[in-house]
Amino acid sequence: MELDELEQSVKSLNAALNKFPIGAISLNDFKPVEERIQTARESLMHLNARLLMLQAKYKQYTSDERRRKEGESSSVGDTLQNVTSDTLINTKAIKLCLHSTTILSILSNKEGDAKDQEKLYTYMRKLFTLNDNIMAIQEAIERESRLQLDLKVECQKALFDYKNFLKEQEQIRSEKLQETNPEIVANKKKMERTLRKINIMKKLIRNFIAASKHMLMKEPILLEMLENHRELINVETILKMSQNNEDGEDT
Repeated sequence: MELDELEQSVKSLNAALNKFPIGAISLNDFKPVEERIQTARESLMHLNARLLMLQAKYKQYTSDERRRKEGESSSVGDTLQNVTSDTLINTKAIKLCLHSTTILSILSNKEGDAKDQEKLYTYMRKLFTLNDNIMAIQEAIERESRLQLDLKVECQKALFDYKNFLKEQEQIRSEKLQETNPEIVANKKKMERTLRKINIMKKLIRNFIAASKHMLMKEPILLEMLENHRELINVETILKMSQNNEDGEDT
């Protein structure tokens, strides 16, 4: 229970260090995002109030004639913009209508000749073929996406089942070992508890050193400590270290 609380505290400390902004050199430089948003919002409110006051003063000292001229020029500008946009839209629509009318006239033998009609049929067949290919590709993409999603779900389910299977096997082995040789079980639990304590200490060392920027510059040994404690240890790493030591002694 105490180790669980200590691990939770280490996680909270690590999260606080990760949230500390890059470039801040003291706690006074750190402000939460919510506080920054509130400060920016208050500044914008003051600026908006100042802007409204200046606009009111400007309107107060502006003559009616000038306001009327500005209104007329603004109205003329808006009208010109609307007319221009409507003209462009109508031009595009007319071109499309003319193209459609020409195509229908060629297909109904009202315009063009047999050669033009043959070219039109060729272009339309290519267009329809391209459209069919695009639709087929889109359907294939959707089908493969659904298949990929189904496979991901099956994979997650298989991993979950395998994880539960490993837990059950571990529980069965522990129960059998508890019955046959309880000393081994006790030593295993003791070793796991010791490894857990060591890993918690390694996390604390990393977090404390990371929070001491000025000490890193004065004490280079802290960088070496960070490198030595950057990875957690488990049974596999201990076995690997023992094997490396044995190989070193043999050589």
